[in-house]
Amino acid sequence: MKFLHSLVISLSAGTLFLGSLALPFETGRGLQTDPKTDPDKFAWEVFTRINKSAATPGNNDTVWETWADTGLVYGNPNIQPIWPTHAPQPLRFRATAKDLFQRLNKQIKQSPGAMPLLKGSFLNQQLIPFILPIAENGGNEVRMNFDAFKYIVDNQLWYQEGQKAMFQSGGPITFPKGAIEIKAKWKVIALADQPRYHWQKGTDGNLYGLIALHITTKDLPNWFWATFEHVDNPNRCQAIGCTDAFGGTGANLSPAVTSLLSNAGLGKEWQNYRLTSSQVDFLRTDGTPTRSGNSILEAGFESTASCITCHSKAAYDKNGEFNSFFKSFPPPVGDTGTPDPKWLTDAMGNKIRLQSDFVWSMFEALPRQPSPLRQAQTVSFAHDIRPLFQPIDIQHMKPFGVKLDDYAYMSDPNNAKLVYDRLTGAKLPIMPPSGKWPDDKLALFKAWMDAGFPQ
Repeated sequence: MKFLHSLVISLSAGTLFLGSLALPFETGRGLQTDPKTDPDKFAWEVFTRINKSAATPGNNDTVWETWADTGLVYGNPNIQPIWPTHAPQPLRFRATAKDLFQRLNKQIKQSPGAMPLLKGSFLNQQLIPFILPIAENGGNEVRMNFDAFKYIVDNQLWYQEGQKAMFQSGGPITFPKGAIEIKAKWKVIALADQPRYHWQKGTDGNLYGLIALHITTKDLPNWFWATFEHVDNPNRCQAIGCTDAFGGTGANLSPAVTSLLSNAGLGKEWQNYRLTSSQVDFLRTDGTPTRSGNSILEAGFESTASCITCHSKAAYDKNGEFNSFFKSFPPPVGDTGTPDPKWLTDAMGNKIRLQSDFVWSMFEALPRQPSPLRQAQTVSFAHDIRPLFQPIDIQHMKPFGVKLDDYAYMSDPNNAKLVYDRLTGAKLPIMPPSGKWPDDKLALFKAWMDAGFPQ
């Protein structure tokens, strides 16, 4: 199928390295299944790989939970993101109701041609009721593997000025084969339900169960798409049905899937998840649009959802403003079928937007100049302070009992003040060994202390 613009297929690379840390492939590469001809089987194989246990004392992490979340990648436009080390971390949600409100409100104002410019009264009466069910009793997180993370960092796409420079150069933005991005949704569960869910402990002390998981991998030029849900989700399969030729759509998983999960060492809780659908093309062989939606992640517009079509709209103009998520709003209606040329070009065929290669998360990038959105956000240890310390800094200070990557240690006011004094040179020897931090980093650390050491 011919797409709007030709997409470059990157050649597979070998094992990637970050400092002395070798990072294994975390993708469908190496699997014998062809994602194009047997997408449901491929979906389950990728699901199995990324959900293998990577737990360390203090967490219940899978492989994908050790990846970088979008808060780390896009949270601070003035400091280059650093790939996270795997340390015990309680579950944190990026997309709170307030987050979603700010992001959708910003996009509505940026895209008046796609949806009406909504005023405060409408936002309060219509948008908030739509958002709250999405964020109710839990939260979302978006994460990317190292292949995707490295591409964003190497190409300066983690802040708006870098994205604008890419637009001016003409691009293209082409993620490497092997890149993966996931979106997960959690809800509070009772202790009695813990064995039925993949779970995590939240910073609020609640127990959370995973109820939905989107997976997209760059194993095809237009990416491969799959969405999973917990079997107990009340509205699962109701809007557009469920299709799974490998795992089955009945009450029980097929023996092939249960064997796959068991052989990979995944616990029995994973047998409570179901593939809702996979997606590799815009249209079926009869010319009708393919659809793929999740009753949780696309709540409110699942019947008009198409992952591949929606993400093909991920494109921004010279001012860094992205296309609209929705075809129309309200109510929310998604786009399906073949991409519309007007998403990228004007009436004369001139390019007005640069595709971000199906990656919507780039929408979260912030300008390096101070912005009301950034000022309204609270600086946090996970997203702002921890990434300031290089792996060599952490390793160097541990023998002295200084745990730079440990929130429990760093949030102690005495410890934080000691570290700050070493960073500023108020106490010697100065830290880090490479020399005093620049003023912007010191100011960020001081702001975190003044804010009460938020996690």
